[in-house]
Amino acid sequence: MLIKYRIIESKIKIEDISYVTYGIACCIGSEITETIFDISLNRNDVETICNILNKSNIPPVHFRDIVEDYTE
Repeated sequence: MLIKYRIIESKIKIEDISYVTYGIACCIGSEITETIFDISLNRNDVETICNILNKSNIPPVHFRDIVEDYTE
């Protein structure tokens, strides 16, 4: 089972102002199994978390907890 985390980009609009936000998708093989949207407006911050998840081979069951720990 190959687990890979990748960055996703979303566009949101708040009070007529558009923003690009970044999140992370958890993929097992070619299937996205879980997604966390709107983690940050800063892509570099999300890349850092994504790299940690991938390098540490974090199981999907801990995905949300790890992201929460890094964003608090």
